[in-house]
Amino acid sequence: MKIKNSGPKLDKSAVDQLASRLNCRLPKAYVDFLLKHNGGTPEDDLVLDLNQDHWEEVILARFQVYYLSGEAYGIEQILENKGDLFPAGAVPCASDPGGNYFLILTRHGGGVYFWDHEHESQEKKKELTEYENLYFIAPDFDSFLDKLRQAA
Repeated sequence: MKIKNSGPKLDKSAVDQLASRLNCRLPKAYVDFLLKHNGGTPEDDLVLDLNQDHWEEVILARFQVYYLSGEAYGIEQILENKGDLFPAGAVPCASDPGGNYFLILTRHGGGVYFWDHEHESQEKKKELTEYENLYFIAPDFDSFLDKLRQAA
C-alpha cells in the first residue's frame, strides 16, 4: 500500500510518548505502521466491505497522524473532541470522508472497529455491547489492513 501526505517522521520514543499520553498499550502492528508512515492518505482509493446495517462498504479516506506538538488535527485532537463518545482505550487510526472513524480498541484485545458518527450517543457507555454505532471489522490492525481493497 502506498501512502502520501504522511505526518512527521516518528521514532520509537515518540510512539511510546503517544501510548503514555493515551494511557494504553498500542498493538505492535500499529506501532510499526506509525513508525513507517505516521498516517497519511492512501494513493489508491481503498474500501472495506462492512455489510452491516446500512453499510455495505466504507471508504478509507485517511490514516490518522500523530503530531508531537499538536500543531494540526490528529489522533490526540480527535480524542479531545470525540473521545468521550468512544469506548475507553479507543485509538482513532483512520477515518472515512464523512466523519466516521476506524478505532483500535486497546482494552478489547486490539480489535479494529468502525464508529458511525450518525448514530453516536451522548450517553456514556460502560459495556462495548451498548454501542449501537460500533461495528467489528478485524481482530487486529494487520487483519484490518488486509481487508482493505482497491475501490472498483
